[in-house]
Amino acid sequence: MNGSNTPNRLATALSDLVPVFAGRVTDLDASDAFAGQNVQDLKDRKVLSAMVPAAFGGGGADFSEMTAFLRSLAQACPSTALCLSMHQHVVATNIVNARLGRPGEALLRKVAANEALITTTVAKDWIASSGTARPVEGGFRVDAHKTFVSGAPAGDVLVTSARTEGEAGIPEVLHFAISYDADGLQVCGEWRAHGMRGTGTVDVKLDGVLVPESAITLRRPAEGLHPLFHVILTVAPTLIMSCYMGIADRARDLAIDAVCRERPDSLRHARIGELEAAHTTAKLAHQDMVALVQELQFDPSPERATDVLVRKSILSENVMATCGLCAAIVGAAGYLRSSEIERLLRDARAAAMHPMPTDQLYVHAGEMLCRTP
Repeated sequence: MNGSNTPNRLATALSDLVPVFAGRVTDLDASDAFAGQNVQDLKDRKVLSAMVPAAFGGGGADFSEMTAFLRSLAQACPSTALCLSMHQHVVATNIVNARLGRPGEALLRKVAANEALITTTVAKDWIASSGTARPVEGGFRVDAHKTFVSGAPAGDVLVTSARTEGEAGIPEVLHFAISYDADGLQVCGEWRAHGMRGTGTVDVKLDGVLVPESAITLRRPAEGLHPLFHVILTVAPTLIMSCYMGIADRARDLAIDAVCRERPDSLRHARIGELEAAHTTAKLAHQDMVALVQELQFDPSPERATDVLVRKSILSENVMATCGLCAAIVGAAGYLRSSEIERLLRDARAAAMHPMPTDQLYVHAGEMLCRTP
């Protein structure tokens, strides 16, 4: 760890904010409102820069400390934790990039200096990306409609990409970061979802936005898995799934507490045992994911990324199983909107939506295992 005061900072932030966020979460869920005040509270306590290395002006928190923070925060407000995890996975990716001599330091310094909230479109853009980038003097003009941008209503920097025509007409993808103050950038749409209703996962339109040549951090072929994704697919699922692990933790505690206040019969005891098995399986998968990241000192590789993704699948399936069992254990009360378990169950279902979905993961893992050495 680089910043000796950061664990205390994160612990203090949790102690102060968990009860506040827990008090807001029901209204946020009921109204589909973005948890913007929660994000501001995190900024005020320098949580956004907590993982930025001290050498770049940040708090220097370990990766494992941030996963633990997200896991605890999600027990109070899953949407806020998920929004923060999207920011932190860009931070983590750029920490690894900077260590490997790739572009990353400039963005990290911006986060540290301004508590800038980073939003990203990588999950939806994936490999092929979307939108067009036309060469102009000094850079590119970008037109695009980006969807599923968590935290966009409070975003400071958008990390995204667009397609352009490369040499010999071969499509390429440009990666870049732009300010939300850029001319032609518009946050639009509304987020009305089954769960995770406070994340503000709305659309962002880029209408002729000028992206300077200096803002381009990567230019790659539009086909094939670039080595950058070996970094993203290692750090991003681990941070994101920490939020879902926190959801499972909270649901488990609520269900067991509800049963123990009654006179449980042998059937309920059996369901509690089944619940504990599912929760423990999710917990072990999460521990493995965190260990594979090696406090951001790992060597990026397709094998490591695949190992993380396999555990992500195990974790998401068992988080959803945990929450489903919790709802079954408490009975009809768990079906009511007034039940916290009902909300947690809805939030947990979003775990399957994050890259890679299970079916896509099976194809990817099979291809990896059958590769010719």
